[in-house]
Amino acid sequence: MVATPQELYRDSSPDTSALPVRTVEEVISEAGEKVPWVIENLLARGAVTDCSGLAKKGGKTTFWCHAIASGASGEDFAGFSTTPAKYLYLTEQGNNFAEALRESGLERYPEHIKIVQFKDVPGAEWEELIMKAGVETKRLDLDALIVDTFAVFARLKGSEENDSGAVAERMRVLRLVAQTYDIAVVLIRHAGKDGTPRGSSAFEAEADICITIARPEGRHAPTVRKIAGIGRYGEWERNIQLTEGGYISLGTDDNVEFRRAVRFARAVLPDS
Repeated sequence: MVATPQELYRDSSPDTSALPVRTVEEVISEAGEKVPWVIENLLARGAVTDCSGLAKKGGKTTFWCHAIASGASGEDFAGFSTTPAKYLYLTEQGNNFAEALRESGLERYPEHIKIVQFKDVPGAEWEELIMKAGVETKRLDLDALIVDTFAVFARLKGSEENDSGAVAERMRVLRLVAQTYDIAVVLIRHAGKDGTPRGSSAFEAEADICITIARPEGRHAPTVRKIAGIGRYGEWERNIQLTEGGYISLGTDDNVEFRRAVRFARAVLPDS
């Protein structure tokens, strides 16, 4: 019988039993030969993804709702391969979350997302809430957990977001749930005014994958975003655009500018 997260995390009684030592072969065999991606480069089983962007301007909730819908429909997401995964989504939003669900097309795939709204768990303490969320992912046979936003559900106040101890302790609860239930976990948080992730460096230190979403420099359509990722599985960046059919990849800034120049040249030159 697998120990519950509470037993693993909270039990402070002396334990004189032997450590659960694993061999190299056991660790490699359990991990498998390939990264267990739920969404390529963005989300992997047993790992925690830290996603940050400007409040109200970055489009973080829109981004992840479209990501879920792309996986549900069996399509790539912004150039990344996906799997038809099922998610538990903790949202701070109220009735306005319905707009994100409709615009992303998730209302066509209700079996791929279950939702917990902050208004229904306003007094829940962080550890208890996340542990229960982990249990629910197991009970409902879900693949991923999204916390949107971290600060609201973690009940961080003022400068606590810069407190490495407080942040690290909350991040470790997410890691425990990710590894115990072999699910992918996403925490969404706000960036500062300069667009860089806000808060303690413990966020990046404890996460396996760190993603930023921002408006790219230069002249771009208002629906274009620059996403960048770094972590245990490598480093990358690309521009993406939200279209009527979902997010598409535009490549790097140089790729975007080159294609714009080609379109302009074609528009002003004669057909011959």
